[in-house]
Amino acid sequence: MAGPGLAWLGQGPVPRTSFCVTFIRGMTREEVLARFGADPGEASPRTLDEQMAAESSWHEGYGPFVRVGRCDGWLFAWEEASYEGVRPEVLRRVPDGGEAVVVRHALDAFAEFGYAAAGAVVSHLVTIPPYTRKGSDPDRFLPLLRDVGLDFAAQAQYDAGGGPVLGDLESVLTVAGRAFGLSLSPRQVEGPWPSARILPRLEDLPAPDPDWQFSIGDLVIDPLVRQAPPRTVASLLADQSRLLLEQTRLARYPELAAAVRAAAGGRRHVVTDTEPLGVALRRLCRERYEAEQDALPGSAAGWITPEERHARAARAEAVRPLRMAMAEGGSRALGEVLMHRKRWAGPGWREQVLTGLAGGGVPPEPR
Repeated sequence: MAGPGLAWLGQGPVPRTSFCVTFIRGMTREEVLARFGADPGEASPRTLDEQMAAESSWHEGYGPFVRVGRCDGWLFAWEEASYEGVRPEVLRRVPDGGEAVVVRHALDAFAEFGYAAAGAVVSHLVTIPPYTRKGSDPDRFLPLLRDVGLDFAAQAQYDAGGGPVLGDLESVLTVAGRAFGLSLSPRQVEGPWPSARILPRLEDLPAPDPDWQFSIGDLVIDPLVRQAPPRTVASLLADQSRLLLEQTRLARYPELAAAVRAAAGGRRHVVTDTEPLGVALRRLCRERYEAEQDALPGSAAGWITPEERHARAARAEAVRPLRMAMAEGGSRALGEVLMHRKRWAGPGWREQVLTGLAGGGVPPEPR
């Protein structure tokens, strides 16, 4: 493999504690920026230091930012503080004839490796035992994974003295380098490349699961909901969604409130990334990121109060349950909404749920 390879990213006296780098073929730079949820029209050259400064700057909006450069026939997308590139919602946005390889280092806690081609995640691994692999062809890189100890059986052999074990980051860098001949120099990582602020993509909603059973960890509510008729579940979901909107002050978003009301009336809607409602929900997720960055040492701290930081977190966490309520309704959506209220609503949420169930004709004790 020509060039410096990738191993140096995990070496040195002070290895990098966090980054996400995605290598892409078959797309233009503008397409890559858009794939990450950034606006190509807002891109401007930034060095790595400038990117890091922007991500901790109130004037820059705290990011997250992605920079897109070139290396040996590939484009590479560098994230310093975020990890959008490893999310399946982003990773699979590769057209026919294209492919993407991603490596993430997560604060010295674990690493990730992923590969996508033609709109599908082929293989994805997180270096947390037992190193479970996911994707359309999860074992595509199994021989290489075994070589570096990222197969559970191989890891057990190495632990027993069968050979050396690489660190998590070095392991995934080795797999990416050997499988695709990838190489990235320090100068490329640090140099000025087009950079734009990310608007995070909406996460995938869970696929149908025939074995799913309602549970929010409440010994009274769980069996009551399981025996409740569909009309009672629908009524309770509508009421609890309304309370969630009020509690988080999301009721001030007219389009969101209207869509939730419409869903309660049976008009389902799957929110997309690009429609106005989807963009508004994505902004809620970025607002949470901004608040978290504002609280970090070294940032222009103090612009966002602890109360507002808490409120932004609650609003961002409400995105998924509200999308579930709009898209499918039913017990799964109710479970998502109630889990949010259980965590964020404070005292009284449980009595509201039990009152709603009683109003729907469900007896106070499960039959």
